[in-house]
Amino acid sequence: MKWSYAFFHWLLTLLLAPLTSQLLHYLFIKNSHQIVALVEVYPITLIFSFIFSLPTLCFYILIFNYLQKINISINQKKLILVVYTMTGITLTMLFLKGSMTFVIIAAYTTTAFVVGIILPLKPKPRSVN
Repeated sequence: MKWSYAFFHWLLTLLLAPLTSQLLHYLFIKNSHQIVALVEVYPITLIFSFIFSLPTLCFYILIFNYLQKINISINQKKLILVVYTMTGITLTMLFLKGSMTFVIIAAYTTTAFVVGIILPLKPKPRSVN
C-alpha cells in the first residue's frame, strides 16, 4: 500500500471537514443566522484539527504499517483504516466534550468516510531484485 493514501486521507479530512460542518449547520440547525462565516474560523479550525488529530494519526500510521504486512484484500484494509479513523475522531471529540461535539463528530466522520472510500488505495509496487 502506498503511504500517499494515509497522508491524503488525513489531510483531506482535515481540510474538508470544516466545510462539511458548515453544510450540516446550514441544513439542520434551526438558527442558521448564528452560523459563523467559515472564512473567519477556518485557519483556527485547521490548527486545532491538526493538533487534535495527532494521536489518532499516530495509531493510524501503526495500523497502516501493520496492514502492509498482512495478506488481506485492499478493500478490507481500506475498511479497517476508515473505521479506525471514524472511531478515533469520535473518541477524541467525546474526550474533549463541548457544545458542538456531535456536530463536529458528524462532520469529521462523514468526511473521513467519504474521503477514505473515494481515495484509491493501491498496492505498493514490488521491487525487482
